[in-house]
Amino acid sequence: MLTKSDIQFLLSPLGHKVLNEAGSLSGNVLQKVDYLRKQYPREQVAASLDMLELRSRGRAKFSNADRMWFTPQGLEQSSGEVIAKYRAVQFPLGSSINDLCCGIGGDSIQLGVNHKVISIDIDPMTALCAKSNFDIFGSNARAICGDSTKLNITADFAFFDPSRRSGGRTVRHGDQYSPPLSFTHEISKKVAGLAVKVSPGLPDLEMESFASTIEFISVRGECKEAVLWCGALSRPNFKSATLLPENVTLSNLEFCEPLSITPPLAYLYEPDPAVVRAHLIQEVAEIVNGSLMDSMIAYITSDHLTQTPFATAYKIIDWMPFHIKNLQRRLRQLDRRVVAIKKRGVPMDPLDLRKKITGDGRGEAIIVLTRINDSPSALICELVNFS
Repeated sequence: MLTKSDIQFLLSPLGHKVLNEAGSLSGNVLQKVDYLRKQYPREQVAASLDMLELRSRGRAKFSNADRMWFTPQGLEQSSGEVIAKYRAVQFPLGSSINDLCCGIGGDSIQLGVNHKVISIDIDPMTALCAKSNFDIFGSNARAICGDSTKLNITADFAFFDPSRRSGGRTVRHGDQYSPPLSFTHEISKKVAGLAVKVSPGLPDLEMESFASTIEFISVRGECKEAVLWCGALSRPNFKSATLLPENVTLSNLEFCEPLSITPPLAYLYEPDPAVVRAHLIQEVAEIVNGSLMDSMIAYITSDHLTQTPFATAYKIIDWMPFHIKNLQRRLRQLDRRVVAIKKRGVPMDPLDLRKKITGDGRGEAIIVLTRINDSPSALICELVNFS
């Protein structure tokens, strides 16, 4: 486990030398350890290899991860570069911002491109990583180690990213955040506008008690986080779903026609997870002129083929009440092999089912397990390719 003294060592000239040498080695971890310990103390070798591992994991979030400084929790809870860039431009150009609970500084790096930023984190090791990251990228942000709840906030705006972990575990409610989410009310009194990063799994009622608008953000089909926009940063619509890197947003409509329930039609639409989390199924149904197959399941069906970034389209080849032997028989008749299994609203395990379905038909099939009018059903589909 990395310590503040480890980070301080790695930032020194000798630390850079050990880190660079460790990064240039080939072979497995044991081989690297064996080679490096002939030249350097055990603690220095361990710190270098730990940082290299964090940088390797960080590549999924940051394009320059190989130059950055991380702590395990700081990396885990940091926003990825794609989200941080998107969120930074939502603040008025040239404004001053306090990044409260800044972590390793992923958001501050982007905020500092066009804003004056003071970044605060209570953990000395994390604040040191943030400062080092700002130095690397020449960010217009200044890192301070301190307690955000005791800071005299004088900025125009604030970004608040409380820790969502306690005792090594992810917490589920805002009062378990650190600082607790209720601190949002205190911040809002001191700034013109506030953005708060929260888990997308936070209950709706909790989110709604802290913000006038809520945005769910998806990156490449995975709902990553939610943002509570307060004060001058509030949006016209109560809830929205933003898809990145496409940078498209779907907002709730003031009025949508009640959705009808129909059997499967020609096409199936699977809304993006951020759309589902934002409860914008009706809005997608309006786009594709569709209906539901079950009142409790977020699959949409339609006779119309419509390209939209907010849902993946499948052509429905056939459907039936779920029975594995009947499904297997129909796949053979259609000369189809299963390439993927999706499910929503049924307790079946796709991995177990995949082992039971055999066959090597010439055509591909995607099996969708769901409920149709409250009955377990299977749809045989193929992905629509609009290109």
